[in-house]
Amino acid sequence: MVTPVNHTAAANRTLTGSTFNKLGQDDFLKIFAAELRNQNPTEPMNSMESITQLAQFSSVEQMLAISNQFTELKQHLEDLFDYQVNSDYSSLILNSAALIGKNITGQVEGAEVSGIVESIQVRDYVFYAVTEHGSIPLSSVNRIY
Repeated sequence: MVTPVNHTAAANRTLTGSTFNKLGQDDFLKIFAAELRNQNPTEPMNSMESITQLAQFSSVEQMLAISNQFTELKQHLEDLFDYQVNSDYSSLILNSAALIGKNITGQVEGAEVSGIVESIQVRDYVFYAVTEHGSIPLSSVNRIY
């Protein structure tokens, strides 16, 4: 007596979990062809079932492709953001460095402080012009001369 082999159940078990990510359309077609070759002649495979399986596989494959594209897009956006932040930071450093040797006036804790900029410091992402009379946050500088 010949026992029919149910390749669909075996294929469904194979296509679960992380293994599915490794299988492609060629693998699906090989499994599908094996099902056709080894089907029970007294109970041939339903053509609608075959079309449904192919459509489901195609849908999952397209969803995985879209997921991969979103992952790539996310990485590109993160890279762009990092570049923009670094570019803005570099611009701030260059613009701040141009103040070295110049006289400035600014507000520090309600008092007006003036002096010649000796250097630029960055503390907690805040830029300061260092003068002989103290550090002045660049955001509070109101006069450059």
